[in-house]
This record gives sequence, structure tokens and C-alpha cells, in this order.
Amino acid sequence: MGERCLQSVWLEFNDGLTNSRSVVAANGGKRLGSAWLEVEAGSTHSHAANGGKRLGSAWLEVEAGSTHSLAANGGKRLGSAWLEVEAGSTHSHAANGGKRLGSAWLEVEAGSTHSQAANGGKRLGSAWLEVEAGSTHSHPANGGKRLGSAWLEVEAGSTHSHAANGGKRLGSAWLEVEAGSTHSQTYCL
Repeated sequence: MGERCLQSVWLEFNDGLTNSRSVVAANGGKRLGSAWLEVEAGSTHSHAANGGKRLGSAWLEVEAGSTHSLAANGGKRLGSAWLEVEAGSTHSHAANGGKRLGSAWLEVEAGSTHSQAANGGKRLGSAWLEVEAGSTHSHPANGGKRLGSAWLEVEAGSTHSHAANGGKRLGSAWLEVEAGSTHSQTYCL
């Protein structure tokens, strides 16, 4: 099979199979800079985040490591893992209105040169989550690796964490997100 390349921002699924090489482009290959994010982690189904609204003033809610959440996306489930992120804004809020996401809190300041550690330095699954979106600076998740210029690394529904954009598993799905930026990398299979 020939080489397949995905540009801009995308989501790669292995559909729960460690050897699967199926790839689904997030948001139909559109850019996440001013678009929206379609994410379903740990499932073979996907939905548009926040009903197709912009991530600039909208939210993507993910509950990591749990099957329960209050979805930002009008109550729709995105697999069994949710992430609430305000991208393209200088305001940050606790994920899910300050409620618990699985066994951890998620707080992301997106669209700013400042970021805070998710869950006050505690662990999300077995990974740290720290995101600075919409900036050329990032404080990388998962042990100091750089994921683009502003990337989100999430381990959804799993106790194992690996770097996004590194060919490893994130729960049963791959998640690579460049939020609030017009830059991206090309990924080829």
C-alpha cells in the first residue's frame, strides 16, 4: 500500500487494535487553528466536538481514565474519554466546571504564553497533562517531549501513557492536536 500523508491537524485511530494502521483525519483534514476538533478516543465512532462550533470560544471536554463525564459537546459522548479545553482564549477554566474527570482535574490555559500543570502536578492516568495551545511555546506533556508548537497529549481510558505523534498507543486511540495554530506537521504511513 502506498504512503499516506495527513497534513494540518489530525486524529489517528487504531480502533483498539495495537497493529491497526487505519487513520482518520480530524475535522476532515481542516486546520485546528480556527476550526473544530473531532475526537473519539477509544472507540470506532466519532463526533464533531461542540457541534461544529469554533474552538476559539468553545470547549472540548474529555474525561481521561473514566467512563463518566459531563460533556461540553451538548451531552454527546466522545468514546469514553473527554477533554475540556478552551482554545484560542486567554482565559482558563477547570475542566468540567471544576468537577472531577475520572480521578484527576484538568486545567488548561489555551491561547496564551502561560500554562499550568493539569491537576496541580498530579498524574492523569500515568501521564502529566500540560497544554499551551495557540502559542509558539509549549510545556510538553509526558516528560519533556515537544509535540509540535502547541500540542495536547492525552492518555484516554488507559493507565499507560505514551507520547502523541510518536507512534505509540494512547489508550486505544492516537491523539495529536495542534490547537490554536496555523502550523502543523505532516504524518505519513
